[in-house]
Amino acid sequence: MITNIVKDECNTLGNGEAPITTKPDRDKDGVIDDLDAYPDDDKKAYNNYSCNYFNGGSTLAFEDNWPSEGDYDMNDVVLTYKHLAVTNYKNIIVRVEGEYNLIASGGDFSNGVGVMFNLPKANATNFVSSNNLAPENGQDSLVVVLFADTRAAQAHWNTILGEPTSASVSTTFGFDVVNGPHIKTIGIGGYNPFIWNNSSESGRGHETHLRGKNPTKLANSALFNTKDDASAAGKNYSTAKNHPWALELPISNFAYPIEKSNIKDAYLKYAAWATSGGTTNLDWYKSSEDGYRDNSLIYRKK
Repeated sequence: MITNIVKDECNTLGNGEAPITTKPDRDKDGVIDDLDAYPDDDKKAYNNYSCNYFNGGSTLAFEDNWPSEGDYDMNDVVLTYKHLAVTNYKNIIVRVEGEYNLIASGGDFSNGVGVMFNLPKANATNFVSSNNLAPENGQDSLVVVLFADTRAAQAHWNTILGEPTSASVSTTFGFDVVNGPHIKTIGIGGYNPFIWNNSSESGRGHETHLRGKNPTKLANSALFNTKDDASAAGKNYSTAKNHPWALELPISNFAYPIEKSNIKDAYLKYAAWATSGGTTNLDWYKSSEDGYRDNSLIYRKK
């Protein structure tokens, strides 16, 4: 038998080789317990967090006058969100959890808010939520209605200086995924959040999404390329100057404009950023240096 003698200051040669130590893997999924977020569940292994998850998440801001540019104040629906995607040892998604907080609801329209996932509706099981949310009927993809009416959710707009404010309204949900995609396929970001205009002349089909995103099955496609919309392949919900009707920002404290203040006037680098397709002036929303914003047009709670 060869004895292993470890090298030290007194014995610089040592003897033999150290035995191989196998680290424990209780659920036998191939991921050692030290790296496994779910060491007793062989169907789960890793937690994947959306941007800025532990510091409040990201911000979504919408203008609700699409396909018209409207007042373009980007405060008609303002939310923060965060997502957790759970994957197995092969990084296949097996569960998704989300949290959305309605921060502001500027304007008279009773806007609805939803999020569409790049998943067949049938692949989402065991759906649970904090306020009786459910996958939307009539959809092939999984679509979750977060708020059916933002005006009912918040009594005050939270966009007018000196006016009373409403507290943010939170909603959470989670679901398991069967036959899920690889995490690289679906990601852990904003997926496809959207609003719809519930005014009497509009309704459920009047959806507004992030630039480049596709509408849901229930959207009214006849609205594309009317008024100020210049949607084309790969750039849905965009004006001729590449200006979007919705923003997604990797911070939770976006200082959105006050009511009826065009975001291009409040944020002086915004127009250049938008026109470039998001390739220049990347710090337009976070820099407080001179020449970046007009603070008189930025909303602050009283």
